[in-house]
Amino acid sequence: MLGMAAITMNVAYSFGDLMRVITSVNSQVIEQIAFDTYTRALFVTINGSDYTYLNISFEQWRSFITADSKGSFFNMYVRGRW
Repeated sequence: MLGMAAITMNVAYSFGDLMRVITSVNSQVIEQIAFDTYTRALFVTINGSDYTYLNISFEQWRSFITADSKGSFFNMYVRGRW
């Protein structure tokens, strides 16, 4: 079962197939995760600092937002790897 209960998704903008999805997460460290479906850019806000990761697949983003622990997922798969 995926940990979907702890996320809230809001579409910041949409134009045809272009869309940025902003996800507020229930995490002690990660405040927000956003994904731009057109540019494939991932935006992560951690303790007030913004980080951008490029060339992220939809599957990578989905794995991140559905992880039971966003902080653990970030440390294991994102930081220094994406």
